[in-house]
Amino acid sequence: MIGTGTLRVVAREGDPVEIAVPDAVQARAEEIVRLSQRLGGRGGGFSSPREVLAPALVYGLAHMQERYRQAAVREGREAAGR
Repeated sequence: MIGTGTLRVVAREGDPVEIAVPDAVQARAEEIVRLSQRLGGRGGGFSSPREVLAPALVYGLAHMQERYRQAAVREGREAAGR
């Protein structure tokens, strides 16, 4: 995947992390900005793709964490049933 740029994430402690932004991700962020502007005050109020990426990363991590938790619960049930 070739990125159009990078997203620099700075944690409270430690060194910043740079994440490559693939073209498909950039395109989705641009679409979110267009939709946000069309919704006006009812949307998230994003004015640039860069503003979209950090919340998307947090949302994506929360989604992934929940899916892994659910899988672990299923795995635990299956192991208990054996």
